[in-house]
Amino acid sequence: MTLLSRNTTPAERARGCVFSALFRDGESIARNGGTVTGTPAIDKGITLNGTTDYVTYDAVGSFFASSSISIVVEFWPDFAANANGLYYLFDSEGAGYYVQKRDNASNNVMRIILGMTFIDDIPYATYSSYWLTGQRNVLVVSSVSGATNAWLNGNQILVNDVTVWTPKLSSFLRIGARYDALVFFDGRITKFQIYDRLLTAGEAADFYNGAIYSYRNEPSLNLPFGMAQHNPTNTRSLDVSGNARHATLVGTPTKLGDRPGYELNGSTQYMTVVGTGVFNAAGVTIAVEFTPDFAADYDAFQSPFCSSNPDRYFVLKYSNASSNILQVYLGNTVVRSIPYADYYLYWFKGRKNLLVISGTSGDIRFWLNGNLIATSAVVWAAKDPAVLFIGQDYSGGSRFNGKIHSFRVWREALTPLQVADLC
Repeated sequence: MTLLSRNTTPAERARGCVFSALFRDGESIARNGGTVTGTPAIDKGITLNGTTDYVTYDAVGSFFASSSISIVVEFWPDFAANANGLYYLFDSEGAGYYVQKRDNASNNVMRIILGMTFIDDIPYATYSSYWLTGQRNVLVVSSVSGATNAWLNGNQILVNDVTVWTPKLSSFLRIGARYDALVFFDGRITKFQIYDRLLTAGEAADFYNGAIYSYRNEPSLNLPFGMAQHNPTNTRSLDVSGNARHATLVGTPTKLGDRPGYELNGSTQYMTVVGTGVFNAAGVTIAVEFTPDFAADYDAFQSPFCSSNPDRYFVLKYSNASSNILQVYLGNTVVRSIPYADYYLYWFKGRKNLLVISGTSGDIRFWLNGNLIATSAVVWAAKDPAVLFIGQDYSGGSRFNGKIHSFRVWREALTPLQVADLC
């Protein structure tokens, strides 16, 4: 039995977290499948004495089955990076997966082993300036065979190590000691997580900075289209980002009474927003929540949003003649034409959908209803359009037939974990 749902957020589970230990108390460790050895103090973390204390988790083989793996450890070492001793943050059966800080004779390197394969010895000079003795540290290791990265306190200390390795199942995981319980960790460990996906540099920084969910309060435009924001007197819906970029209702879109959003008739109704300052940054995330009255293969051009030409940020679903592609512009550049075959399974006619576009120049991701439907390496440059249209393209055509429930923009690329939270 594990306490994955209790020890993680929904976004972490959606991002691929398969094991999480928070060491709240002895009972929760046991319920999470752990056995405590020694007499460590346990209170929202486990304090290990460096000689006899550790925790063992059995039946963890499946946690190491993935060819992609990320490990997150939050720890408070009672020793300096140049302390003359061997210290194990964690290890698994047969020295399968571990991180070890070695002694003076080995130049105090930080050694990483994955799948019973030596990955690298990270030099003391590379990581020691980020090591905080007696304070909180966060180590993130993210690896697929041939590409291993690691970050300490948000700083990259291992870059694309090319060592090839294969997954190895382990019957147990040991936190705070070597697999044979002869070498230990001296200090406090407050979190240990395993993901079956590759975490990113941005996620590693957010773990350390505690900034995973702060994005919720930082959009440049936030139109929730709720009843509290509906202003029929001034025919507008209020922006709650604090930037007063309110949406003007054109053609009297129908306010939904039972939920956020407006019904657009596909012919005369849309919205306009002052676009200045909404998009003009090197990174951007756009999230539009909508209920289409049409299927993905509907024979018409449909645009949930577009900004003014020639500075377009734009999504357009094409007609049958153009194979119903979903085309996306950022900074007036076509960054991706997503084939119908790649997105139609996740497109729901008559039901709420969430499309998220997030990226920087050369690194863009596209999600529909939480499913990654495309990526792009296209280079683009930030633009600052004067007007944003919701429910039509910049020319006044391709008007959207259905409901728009919310529209949000961030002037930064949200991480995959943040997008999972958003979805």
